Amino acid sequence: MSRSLLYVWVVRGRLVTAVCIVNVFITRPSAAWYVLKSNNYCRRFGSRAGLSAIGMYQNGIIWNGDDGWRVLRGFFQKALNADTLNRATSTAVDATYRQMGNIAALQQKTTDGKIEALDFLRRITLEVTNNLTLGVHIADPDDLVERIVRYFKAWEFFLLRPPILYLMTPMLYWKHCRAVNDLNEAIAELVSNKREELKTAPPSDKPDFATCLLQAEERGEVSPAHVQQCVLEMLLAGTDTSSVSIYYLLVSVAENPQVEQKVLEEMRDILGERDPTKADLPQLVYLERVIKEAMRIKPVGPVIMRQAKEDDRIDGIETPAGTNIILNLADMHRRQENFPAPDHFNPQHFDNKDFQGEYVPFGTGPKGCVGQFLAMIEMKAIMCTLLRKYRLRAVLGESLEGIETHWDIAQQPVNASYMYFEERN
Repeated sequence: MSRSLLYVWVVRGRLVTAVCIVNVFITRPSAAWYVLKSNNYCRRFGSRAGLSAIGMYQNGIIWNGDDGWRVLRGFFQKALNADTLNRATSTAVDATYRQMGNIAALQQKTTDGKIEALDFLRRITLEVTNNLTLGVHIADPDDLVERIVRYFKAWEFFLLRPPILYLMTPMLYWKHCRAVNDLNEAIAELVSNKREELKTAPPSDKPDFATCLLQAEERGEVSPAHVQQCVLEMLLAGTDTSSVSIYYLLVSVAENPQVEQKVLEEMRDILGERDPTKADLPQLVYLERVIKEAMRIKPVGPVIMRQAKEDDRIDGIETPAGTNIILNLADMHRRQENFPAPDHFNPQHFDNKDFQGEYVPFGTGPKGCVGQFLAMIEMKAIMCTLLRKYRLRAVLGESLEGIETHWDIAQQPVNASYMYFEERN
């Protein structure tokens, strides 16, 4: 664990500002576990002006520092209940089949038949998230995916930059403002359509996420702004972060043929010729270890950012109220005492092991990822469906470790994510 006293911003090679903020960087698993489990560190830090620009200042649940996030989180937890998880497998399988029908057309867009794998996966995860939580008609899924991607980039731009940098990069500032507005306009239309549908729809004993929010809005429990942002964040997390995790998983399997073969053998033994069901997924033990290992090597969220609400002490270091805490998951997940040969992809790292603070790709505690169980079901179902029909092959020279990524709020690929999907005999 270490401490830093300065944030430094550099623009065009010049130091423009340095703000005195106390930061504590944590890589020790026991200290990280303490922070994640404590109610004292439920607040995430960021620029107030920037968070306001993207609608996340005291709104939604992802970066909401207001205590009201607990009420909103309840809607997410209720939406991702046992019934939703029961339907998730078949929903993910169906969505994957539909998008696989577009692979031939996607291959024709390139000279050598590769496809943009991440965009392909985003269309699957968008469909899954919509069918399970919103249930609205999306007229142009490709356009909505593009808006989500641009919003995510705007989030990274606004999160920590001081407002003075907006003036120094006006074109970039307005580009990201437009991206935020574009996604909000699309979400507003979806919410409006859902509201109109509910006027004539019969009452349901299992209302979905959007329905519960709109009913709460009618009762005065949440504001229209909360409804808008929560729907946006559900689609954002369900589409973008999930698809990036699956992309890293595909690359992991593509560059390890022996792993792919063992996954196929396990699928053959458990599934035979049929599609996976909810009851099958817990039996796919080796596939689950492969998924966990891919998330260990390349976590979508390489760091977790928190802020102390009250004075505290972590491993002997004072953390006064307002101290910014940065948990370095990428480093934690490569500690040799927990993962022998930590830089090598090896699913055996998870053989008969029950990690606690040493491995927390979804976080844990009051602000742990509310969609982690859905994400695991989704990844297993998509992988089973894809691998049955296609052999995965990375572009020459591409590897999981070699993928150039942004190290920001999420570890996203910098360049296009091309892969080959070769149909099996």
